[in-house]
Amino acid sequence: MAGFMFIASVQDIVSLIAGGNLYITSEEERKNVDMLYNIIIKKHITGMYIPPKMFTVMRELYGRLPLNYVLLGGEKFKGKYPMDGNLLETYASSESFISLMHRTGDGDPYMLGHPVRGVQVFLIDESGKRITEPGIVGELCVVGPYLANGYNNLPEETAEKFVDCPFPSGL
Repeated sequence: MAGFMFIASVQDIVSLIAGGNLYITSEEERKNVDMLYNIIIKKHITGMYIPPKMFTVMRELYGRLPLNYVLLGGEKFKGKYPMDGNLLETYASSESFISLMHRTGDGDPYMLGHPVRGVQVFLIDESGKRITEPGIVGELCVVGPYLANGYNNLPEETAEKFVDCPFPSGL
């Protein structure tokens, strides 16, 4: 579903490493719910990344999708099918590969989820102190191997945002 220039494409491409196959949709197929559903059926697709709005439309039209897993990302999922099989909502930023992933339907609409293996996350306030109490707004900081090395050709922004973790990370 994701174009090659979009970070979400990595989620689908990684299936090749595990010995899977990858069906690459055309621009037209990605935007057409009927075409996409027919591809899932005819090509025996077992899992995919899909934006939540597209998933909701497909689910409304065709019922539960015949997939082993569905990764939702790119926007907050506000659907009514939270425990629909192996439905996972992902959260990440352009600075990291998927750093948070959780099963939807945990009951807390504000919960981002739990870090994947090898990743830690911290929430910090404006002064740089770690936030540990619930309900306080802050900036999400990620520590782990899936981070970029910095912003391309933006050394000042890289120096500002890509800093050593000031908290014990345990990684």
